[in-house]
Amino acid sequence: MPVQHHSYHYTYLHNIPSWWIYFCCLRIFLGWPIVTRLLKFPPNKYQTCSASSSIVCFFHGIPVTYMAYLALSASGQFRFDENFKAPFWSDMPVLNSNLSAYPAELKSSFSLVMSYSCGYMLYDLTFMLINSFYYPVSAEPNFVDFIQHHIGCVVYMYSVSYFEAGYTGLMLLMFLGEVTNPFQNIMNIANAGQEYFKSPSVYDKIEQIVQPVFGILFAFVRLVIGGMLIFIFSYIYLYHNIFKVKTEERHIPFTLGIIWVSAILAMVVGSANFAIENLIRAIELITGSERTPYVVLTGKEKSLGTEKSEKEKSQ
Repeated sequence: MPVQHHSYHYTYLHNIPSWWIYFCCLRIFLGWPIVTRLLKFPPNKYQTCSASSSIVCFFHGIPVTYMAYLALSASGQFRFDENFKAPFWSDMPVLNSNLSAYPAELKSSFSLVMSYSCGYMLYDLTFMLINSFYYPVSAEPNFVDFIQHHIGCVVYMYSVSYFEAGYTGLMLLMFLGEVTNPFQNIMNIANAGQEYFKSPSVYDKIEQIVQPVFGILFAFVRLVIGGMLIFIFSYIYLYHNIFKVKTEERHIPFTLGIIWVSAILAMVVGSANFAIENLIRAIELITGSERTPYVVLTGKEKSLGTEKSEKEKSQ
């Protein structure tokens, strides 16, 4: 299946370094000063680096969610007609449409969103690797998962751009992946504040307000909608590619479809435990039940009473 690259693929590649520099500057000149000077977090702690990363992440998650939504709306596949029927459900293979099926302005939007997000992923990878030289890997229990996630996202976006197909499906994944991101970043900063400042603090209040929303929304998006996406994308990239389309008319190789479906499956299954933990914590806050003995957002065991009991034993 020959692929003829247009200017959009090269524009995507050309813009990535600029966005990487942009996010690096945000981290150095905005994220770090906010958490160390404004929030008064100690500069020599890993949680401070993580909170600084969350500040920058706002500048990725929110714009990408909005831009992906605009791209999906412009594609016409997520609007309802006069009979309240969405074209998406009657023509699911549109998620795999070739780039030539879209108007020029939408092609540019796809290229912008992808290069912007890819630049962020590479920036975040850079700083995670830098932090690994200063802090033990155990400081971030999800370090390997984050590395794999970012590399997987970069490869996925590049393959979409290279084969010039699957743009709408990618926009859908990006929207669902980032729509809960602001709440997660708020909780990440709040968890760091809870470790640094004595309770009760403003960070406890933030958790009580944001965690229920985040826990329920994240579980719904990742477990419920994510489960539906596994079926939808398997139908489009595997079944439809084999039985509904002639080999010479396929927009992507069948093997790439397997890789894409496997990536989606890994993202859903990989985030299941994280989603369940956050949902449990949300239910605890709503019902007023006793707090579980771990920090939900990191999966690390919380030292509530543990350190105290160890000190008592040593005495």
